[in-house]
Order: sequence, then C-alpha cells, then structure tokens
Amino acid sequence: MNFTLSVDYSKTLEQMIAADLNNLSIDDPMVKRLQIEGKGVEELEAHLFHFEPRVSLKDAGRLIEEASWEVAKTEHLLAFGAKHPDEQHKFPILALGSVSKIRGFFRVPYLSGDGLMRYLGLLWCGCDRSSLCCFLAVRKKV
Repeated sequence: MNFTLSVDYSKTLEQMIAADLNNLSIDDPMVKRLQIEGKGVEELEAHLFHFEPRVSLKDAGRLIEEASWEVAKTEHLLAFGAKHPDEQHKFPILALGSVSKIRGFFRVPYLSGDGLMRYLGLLWCGCDRSSLCCFLAVRKKV
C-alpha cells in the first residue's frame, strides 16, 4: 500500500517532532543529533517494505532501491508518522537513509508504538530485526 506525505524542510528537527501532535515521545535522547536535509516543501509517495524471511539492514536498503524507491531519511519518517500515526502501532518503522554513528555504534531512526504512546528512537544497525520491522521508502510524487 502506498501513502502520501509532505515534507517541509524549512522546519528544524525539533519543530518536526513538536508538529506531531499524536503522542510522539522521544525514546532516546540521542535522537536530537539527527540531521534534516533539504529545502522547500516536497510532496512524496511513501511505501512500507516488509521482508520475510529476514534480510540484513544493508540488503533491505538494496532491495528497496532495486524496487525503484529511495530509503527514507529522518525528515520523511517524521512526516510519515505525523500523517499516518496508526501505522507505527502495527510494527516499528525504520528510516535506513539516516544512519548516524553515536557512541561508536551505527544507528537508524525508527518509529514504534505500544497502543497508547508512539515513540521515536534509534535502533542499533547490528540488531537484526528485519522480519519484525517495516522499512519506509519514498519517491517523488508523479
């Protein structure tokens, strides 16, 4: 299933998080180190990929690109969560396009939920949870 989203790159990370009024809680204080890149407002298509059986995070990114999509970045993940808040209650959603090295480990941002609250956190890239997660991908809206 494809979704639509709009990303306003004039907003800072803090503004994007604050704009999400759907009970979004920061699960990891290191999230504040993530970067937003881009200019203007961009309309995008989004798709959630789920791979069964498990694949590595590197292979997940390759498979997404082979399907003519781009791996999502932090700004895409936040825009997706704000517009489609119920999706992260179904499964954690990862943005493989924003890898950060924090405290010696590579991590990617993710959204998850527990029924009441929604969370924004960072997942260690060495953690193989690919069959338990979905991967957000984007492309320009046609």
